[in-house]
Amino acid sequence: MMPIHWKSNSRIKNLVPAANLIAPRTITADFPASAATIVMRDVRTAKPPFTIHICSAAIPYKMWNGSTGLSKRTLRVHYAPRPVGLGLLVNGVYLDHLELNGYATTGYSEQIDQIVNYVKSIIYA
Repeated sequence: MMPIHWKSNSRIKNLVPAANLIAPRTITADFPASAATIVMRDVRTAKPPFTIHICSAAIPYKMWNGSTGLSKRTLRVHYAPRPVGLGLLVNGVYLDHLELNGYATTGYSEQIDQIVNYVKSIIYA
């Protein structure tokens, strides 16, 4: 599984080693490349939703004026648990919300389920 970093907040500081934390005000462009960075929202709720940002290495591109720049492609995986009684009911089970958006430069699909399950085991324990 790829390296996992956590955007620091009051809840996660007690759950993961400090070496895996990044500053709370870090912007997406500064997230580590070829790694998953976890950002939680609503940290005071029992099961907070989170977003996994998977950034590629910097990719050079040519701008309209002929100069070159660097860009990182980012795949975002949004996960939100659904309370019982809300959401999509399939075979008697309420499904959680999982949404993908953005771009990935290499095949991360086989690792997404592993990362989601790992993050859930840390923050929902």
